[in-house]
Amino acid sequence: MLEIPSLDIELLILADWDYRKLSKSPCRYSKTAAGDDLVICAHNCKPHFEPLRWVKFDSDMYLTYADGNVHHYKVDNIETLPPTNIEEMITSETEDGSSMWDLTLFTCTPGGASRMAVRCVRVLDFQIETPSDYDGQDRLSLLTAGPFLFRTVLIIVKNDLR
Repeated sequence: MLEIPSLDIELLILADWDYRKLSKSPCRYSKTAAGDDLVICAHNCKPHFEPLRWVKFDSDMYLTYADGNVHHYKVDNIETLPPTNIEEMITSETEDGSSMWDLTLFTCTPGGASRMAVRCVRVLDFQIETPSDYDGQDRLSLLTAGPFLFRTVLIIVKNDLR
């Protein structure tokens, strides 16, 4: 599910695309969220990506997966590309080969003369959690960075360091 709060829209995203699926819902066009290079396409109609024309730089977007995990993104760039320039749409890379943007949404402009690409970067939301089994002997804080960070840092502060 793709949520864009500033536009008050929530859209179901299909796992892969073809023309039949695209007529029903936005679709994953290429790459993956796990690889931080996901590309989603949709038609420029009211129930799909038509509202993207009003999205602003730094707007928040949330991509929620079936397992409940959520990726948070911010709009970093909005550009218009020629309609045949699909390769640039999906392969914008830095010098080291990594994707410049973690999420790209694209659709036709009104009339279909070109493509609008909304480029987003992933935001790591930090939160502090305290384990429910804390026994008071040591001070323990669990630091996690966002729901998808695969590393967890434990900070243990012994009583004598307080």
